[in-house]
Formats: sequence, structure tokens, C-alpha cells
Amino acid sequence: MKKNIFEIVEFAKYTCFFYFKLKCLGIKTGFSLKNAKRNHFAYGNVFFRGRIGSLSLGKYLRILGDITIIYSDDSLGSLAIGDDVILEKGATLAPRQGKIDIGRRCFIGPDVLLQSYSGVEILIDDDAMIAKGAVVLASNHDISSPCDGYQREVGRSVRIGKNAWVGAGAKILAGVSVGDFAVIAAGAVLTKNAEAYSVYAGIPAVKIKEFDAIDSEWKFV
Repeated sequence: MKKNIFEIVEFAKYTCFFYFKLKCLGIKTGFSLKNAKRNHFAYGNVFFRGRIGSLSLGKYLRILGDITIIYSDDSLGSLAIGDDVILEKGATLAPRQGKIDIGRRCFIGPDVLLQSYSGVEILIDDDAMIAKGAVVLASNHDISSPCDGYQREVGRSVRIGKNAWVGAGAKILAGVSVGDFAVIAAGAVLTKNAEAYSVYAGIPAVKIKEFDAIDSEWKFV
């Protein structure tokens, strides 16, 4: 699709500002005049909160609206984004004191929240897609002792496998692993591991389909 003059102006303004921010933060950009396809481009602001820890960007990052990146106050958080990743408007990446690692060719849709915690990781493998409004949480509040209140936060790592698809509004909770090529249906709340080549739906999510490699089709379970 050809860009109109307004899109070109927006692209130039936000992309230059994004590179300026990265330079001020001392982050290697890999900018190349000879090979523009490796450069990042932005159509919105990137808001940084907290003290920047580790930030690694692959080639050709596309930012399609305002996004927010949240670290903690002690520079311990780590965010790594692979090549050819798309971040849509309203996405929030919050490694805080933990780690978020996004693989190559991943799609992070509008208003998605990825939130890690101290010492734990959210790993999103290559070619995974996370649709609009989905939430991936590697942290939760400790409810083991009501008398002590629920302020204390605890964390467990989350993995989303290769080519997995997390549907719109779905929620992936702490400690859960989503298998390769798995599908988490829109609005589902995943509280347990999802097997590869399977579809999960509901609250809490349960397996409703699996892929039959022999017949090459999805079948209800």
C-alpha cells in the first residue's frame, strides 16, 4: 500500500525521534543508509519509564503507534526484541526487574501487556502472534496469607512457543507454557500449560481441539 503525504511526515518525525532517544540512551541502533530494510521505523512515540536496564533491538522493528516500555528503578530489567518484529499501538512491554525476550517475526498487537517480574522471564519464540488486548503476566500477588495482605508480588516465567497464536483479550498467567503452534482462543484465561498443536478456550482454558497430522485437520477432543 502506498503511503500518503501525512503518513510520510509522521514516519519521518517519529522515526527520527525514536533514533534520537536510542542514541541518548547509549543503545546501538544498527542504522544503515545502504540497507534501509534493516532500519527501524516508527509511527508513534516510545515512552520509557524507570531506569533503562538492558535493551537489545534486532533489525527492522516496526512501531505502529504509541507504545510504552517499563523498567524498574534499579536498572535490572532486560528487554530483547528480535528481527522483523511488529509492535502495535498501545502495546506495553514491562520487563521491570525481570526479562522479556521476543523472537523473530513476532506480532504484538494493539493494547497488549507483557509484564515480567524480578528474576523471571517472558520468552516469546519466533513467529508467535499476540492479538489485541491480550495479557501475558509473569507475576502475581501472593495470597498465601490473607492476614498479611496481598501487596507482596511473586513471579514465575512464561513461555509462548513458535508460531503460537494468542487470541484477542486472552490472558496467559504466571508459570504457564504455550506449546509450539498452539492456539489460545479469544477471551480465554490460560492457567495451565497448553500442549503444542492444540486449541484452548474458556475460563479457565481447556483443550478443545488438536491437530491430526495424519488427516491434516483440526479435531475436537
